[in-house]
Amino acid sequence: MYNINNMVRPQFKILLYIFFAVLLFSTKNIEISLSIGIFLLLIFMFYPERKMRSGSIYIIIFLTAVFIGNIFDGQGREGGYVYHFLFINISESGLSDALVKTLQIFSMIVGAKLLIINTGIPDLIAGLGRICSPLKIIKIPVDEFIELMYLTVTALNGITGEIIEKARIRSKQNNMSQLSEKLRFIVEIVLPLLIVTIKSPEKLFIQKEQNV
Repeated sequence: MYNINNMVRPQFKILLYIFFAVLLFSTKNIEISLSIGIFLLLIFMFYPERKMRSGSIYIIIFLTAVFIGNIFDGQGREGGYVYHFLFINISESGLSDALVKTLQIFSMIVGAKLLIINTGIPDLIAGLGRICSPLKIIKIPVDEFIELMYLTVTALNGITGEIIEKARIRSKQNNMSQLSEKLRFIVEIVLPLLIVTIKSPEKLFIQKEQNV
């Protein structure tokens, strides 16, 4: 039985995501944005892959900041005020606009997670290279750019994997739940690893090939 994810080429998935983004940001209707947001929230909550819900706390903090920032940005707009305190005036139109923008960004995040989970970073980079290949006609170095993207993602994955492995070993030796131990781990392990990677990134790829 064929998996539909394997039948659809990565470049088509990328173009579909771009088309979704254009449609999403072309509407300011709160009912449409709310309907899409609720549908994607259900996907976010009940999607079988745990990767979908990774970073939930950071997403909530980010969306809260976006919502509050757009509310303050909407001060002084026409419309009945629903809240007034000292110099803060929140209008109905400002509140509606902030909610729409927050829902749009949340929908983009969930859509991006779906794209990455069902395609994979290497395939997405390859698909992006195929989409951008016509730019070679005007002498834009597409191949070099795509290769740099792939090496960057590989390096980040290598750094993350090594940090997780060292954290697992350290947690067996010490109590990593204490703040002092976490700070010590960052100073002794994470920072030197990042410095070495920045100075000599080739060492990360050599070490990765040796571990394979």
